[in-house]
Amino acid sequence: MADDKAKEGAAEDAGKKSGGIMKPLIMVAIGAALGGGGVVMMTKPVEKHGEHEAPQPVMKVVHHPDEMKYVFNPVMERGSTTARIGFKFDYLVEEQNLDRAFQSVKVRWDLAKDRCIDVLTQFKSKELKTAEGKKLLRRRLVDELTMVFFPEELQSDGSKARVAVIENILWTEFFLQN
Repeated sequence: MADDKAKEGAAEDAGKKSGGIMKPLIMVAIGAALGGGGVVMMTKPVEKHGEHEAPQPVMKVVHHPDEMKYVFNPVMERGSTTARIGFKFDYLVEEQNLDRAFQSVKVRWDLAKDRCIDVLTQFKSKELKTAEGKKLLRRRLVDELTMVFFPEELQSDGSKARVAVIENILWTEFFLQN
């Protein structure tokens, strides 16, 4: 402790003799020796040259205006049930790909309707009557419609990506009748 005070006293004398320029440097050196804090204060931030971050794409949720409506017979153990289900959907797309995504939906609309019938007719009537069953149906439709409307495309770097993804299913009608 006494040795540290002697060093500080010597540093102050040296600082006074050199016009006050040495005092901050000596304080930084003492701080660095005691805890490393002075090193952080005196170093310049590292600048990266030539590396620029790519601008983040602007993402947009699009509410598709057309409704998908179905009347079908869910799976039953006995008897028959009729279901009438309608929904619209939202999809997430980069703003620069809005037209491309809309055209993809337009071109694949009939295929998507076919795939939705396949998904709907796999559900049992008792499943569709529960909240959990509706959630499961929603997830299955989201996955199926994403695959149909926005298939993976090979990118220039060899990876695969979709132009958009289905974000949500919005029920417009959900009716089951025994």
